[in-house]
Amino acid sequence: SRSEDCDGECSADVSTKATETPPEGHYRLKEQFHLHKVNLAVGLRSCEYFSRLFQKASSSSDCSHVREHTLELPKSSLEAIPAMLDYLYDPDPTVQVNATTTTAIPLRHLGKYLGNPLLFDSATRFLQMDLRKETAVTYLQQAEAYKQTKLADVCARVCAESFTQIKMTSLSMLDPYLMKKILYSKYFRPDIDSRAICAKIASYCRCQNKSISTKMFLSFTSENVMQNICPEEALFFIQFMIGLGIDVSCDNQKAGRLYERCILAAPYMMQEVVNSSRKGRIAKNASGSYAKLPSQIK
Repeated sequence: SRSEDCDGECSADVSTKATETPPEGHYRLKEQFHLHKVNLAVGLRSCEYFSRLFQKASSSSDCSHVREHTLELPKSSLEAIPAMLDYLYDPDPTVQVNATTTTAIPLRHLGKYLGNPLLFDSATRFLQMDLRKETAVTYLQQAEAYKQTKLADVCARVCAESFTQIKMTSLSMLDPYLMKKILYSKYFRPDIDSRAICAKIASYCRCQNKSISTKMFLSFTSENVMQNICPEEALFFIQFMIGLGIDVSCDNQKAGRLYERCILAAPYMMQEVVNSSRKGRIAKNASGSYAKLPSQIK
């Protein structure tokens, strides 16, 4: 919310709702900014939103009352507000907004929402320089959250082209539908290091096991995406299918094909388990997965 008076000053209370449905509109205060109308509504970096707001307020009522206005923004944009205000107040016409990987897309949103094309363009320039395999997952998540479709497609392309090089800590944070967006991008190359692709998909399934549906799991493990089954992950995939309640004996062609591929790959891993007691984590995991399988599959 923002309150104003007639001496050219105003204040902005940046807050979030205390609950999903706060009683009588109660809010939890986050931070307060003391601002000036001229910086918000006049000059090169003025915001069209505030220009219209102040003009309407000054022409519709006298100056004896403090007026309040409220605008709703995504919670994730709150972190970007200080950088936006610093940019609006900076007298240097060549300065760029102080954006970061986590604030660039929110700043773009604020620039568009408040009618400030210079802010939007400045944040975009930073994003273009900062977008790379290490940051693409964060940008993809935010682009989807802010419904910036074209940007999301660009981020998905970067993720697809660098899939095996992206750290699992980043990929594990993706919602399943975003992982599918990457894996089915036309820029994804399933034939390049297929073993690494299989290992990453298995790791992702472990991290997101409560969020992955049967349909999504079968799309991740399709031969169009995962051309080869890692022997050390074959038993895990079978176990995951069982956990999802997939009956491979039923007429489910995709599930049946995955099961067959896993069965064909599994003996190679089990041979390593039998022949070597020093294979470390991989061998132990495979042995543990085997012990949990139903007897008919063993």
